[in-house]
Amino acid sequence: MTGCCAHRGGTEKTPENTLPAFEAALELNVDMIEFDLRVTADGHVVVMHDATVDRTTDGTGEIANLTLEQLKRLDAGSWHSLRFAGTPVPTLDEVLQIMPPSVLLNMELKGGERLVERVLEQVTARDMMDQCLLAARADQAALARSLQPQVQIIDMQRQGDAADLYIAHTQQTGAQFLQFFRRQVTEEAVARCHELGITVNVFKSDEPEDQRLLIGWGVDFILTDRPDVLLKTLGRPG
Repeated sequence: MTGCCAHRGGTEKTPENTLPAFEAALELNVDMIEFDLRVTADGHVVVMHDATVDRTTDGTGEIANLTLEQLKRLDAGSWHSLRFAGTPVPTLDEVLQIMPPSVLLNMELKGGERLVERVLEQVTARDMMDQCLLAARADQAALARSLQPQVQIIDMQRQGDAADLYIAHTQQTGAQFLQFFRRQVTEEAVARCHELGITVNVFKSDEPEDQRLLIGWGVDFILTDRPDVLLKTLGRPG
């Protein structure tokens, strides 16, 4: 059965990668939440897609050059709407605190060795390894597995290549998931993945007609900015 993944928390109605976005997704009873992780200048893991804070806060600068204290002073909500004015940039720990065990966490790693180590430390400390998926390049995945052999990996190394090459790389590396771009996925590719025991995510689909097509192909999880729409398509209105 196809599951609903709220991309960055479901970004149409809430500011992406913030606690309000994740709380709204949880209220809808989504199956998975996708978000992005980066590390600050002083070694804290925060949730943000871009390398800089410019697009989604009232500040400027690269996250890698800012401390957590500096990031926490920023407004990460007003760019979306005044309703969310004053929303802070969340830390990974703050996000993990609100997540029930029923929801899978699709965490894209946007950093190097220090980020991988800090993420695994926090996930392990909260005993949440079973529900946390690391969307990772090959080097990140190799390091993660050396530290936590049971970690679940979404292969991001060949994402965007032809489907057969991407599938072959995922199989070769032993990653449990791959995450097709919508343009590259086919019914045949989904079937091939399932033959190999690979779970299929698709990024992304926001319209019911397209969602129904992907559901018919047996896609495991659809990433969407409109989780409420996808849930209705799945017959699960929130």
